[in-house]
Amino acid sequence: SDCVKRSVEIEMLWVDIGYDRDSGGWIYKGAVGFVCFNKDPFAFAELQAFNSYLCSTVHVAHAHRMRGTRWADDPVALDAMKKKVPETVSACFELIDTEMLKDPWVMGETYTIVDPYLFTLADWLETDGIDPARFPRVVDHRTRMAERPNTKKALAEQGVG
Repeated sequence: SDCVKRSVEIEMLWVDIGYDRDSGGWIYKGAVGFVCFNKDPFAFAELQAFNSYLCSTVHVAHAHRMRGTRWADDPVALDAMKKKVPETVSACFELIDTEMLKDPWVMGETYTIVDPYLFTLADWLETDGIDPARFPRVVDHRTRMAERPNTKKALAEQGVG
């Protein structure tokens, strides 16, 4: 790939700077650090589309498990939302695993700022009551991410893993 990463800061953006995981605005800052996205508007659009799906659909489906009060106050509705999470999050990861993920990274051969976000969401599968083995490509991605030195460093700094 002719995509050249300009700075190590890009892959650590989510740790060093933080981001609003409930919106896609942060991704633009990270994406412009990759030369290919400055040269290829379609690649940038694909990256934005994947990130948008993560933040507006997958993350929201997950959030219904513990943040249902954002959408309802009725205890019956809150309980129904919690029970629905394994189904809705599974549907999201089925699409990611079978149609969206390009391998070995989200966008293919080039590691991008979207990889840490998918890693984070995929790490929640078990707590959402989902067997990750149903999504082998996502699990492979999660394993690759977990092996990255910067991922290990970030998780250690956060006291995770």
